[in-house]
Amino acid sequence: GDTDADVYFNTATASVASDKAGNQEVTVDAGSISLAGDKAANYVWEITNLDNVTVLIDKATPDYPMPEVGILTYDSGRTLDDIFLGDSRWSWVNGNVKPGAGTVTYTAVFMPDDTVNYKTVTKDVTLVINKAQIVITATSYTLTYGDAAPTYGYTVTGLTGADTLASVASGYAIANCAYDLGSPVRADGYPVTVTGYFTSANYDFRYVQGLVTVNPRPLYTNATVTNRNYSA
Repeated sequence: GDTDADVYFNTATASVASDKAGNQEVTVDAGSISLAGDKAANYVWEITNLDNVTVLIDKATPDYPMPEVGILTYDSGRTLDDIFLGDSRWSWVNGNVKPGAGTVTYTAVFMPDDTVNYKTVTKDVTLVINKAQIVITATSYTLTYGDAAPTYGYTVTGLTGADTLASVASGYAIANCAYDLGSPVRADGYPVTVTGYFTSANYDFRYVQGLVTVNPRPLYTNATVTNRNYSA
């Protein structure tokens, strides 16, 4: 009917071969072992398997800076690996991903300088990526009075990477102008407006007008020479 309270081992002295993380060999000082308790005199102790005693020392969590990323603007050619996290020890788990515009979250991992004794740390990082801007500019023209009206068009700037207007946007734009055949010369020209109906997940749109400048048409005449007799 004896219990652990009646007889027990005093704390033994032991040493660990290394304080590094991992399985480390433990050396127990057998001479430091003794029995205690009210009924200790009724027992003798014997310890076996003192060889190959190990203890597992877990890796510690390192001190680490929080990953920091400012507000970004969409770029179709940019991967996560192109986005610096404020400390070179941080890296993205899926670095080849190309993030789109919006508020998006990805996972980053911190690699400590001492990887033997310290564990890696993972954190979710939220990116705020604003849409890039596409500028639709009506084409400008220089005409001469009496010229026929051109087919009005526009140019596109602001696309990133390999994006094309057709690949990233839906909708259309119309360029128009009041100039027509016979329209008179006007000092301020004729505005070419562009009205757009494009939408895109990664781009906003700005529409810029152009101008038709009409120059006067040269008027040519032939001089006529009339012969006459000298008169004093």
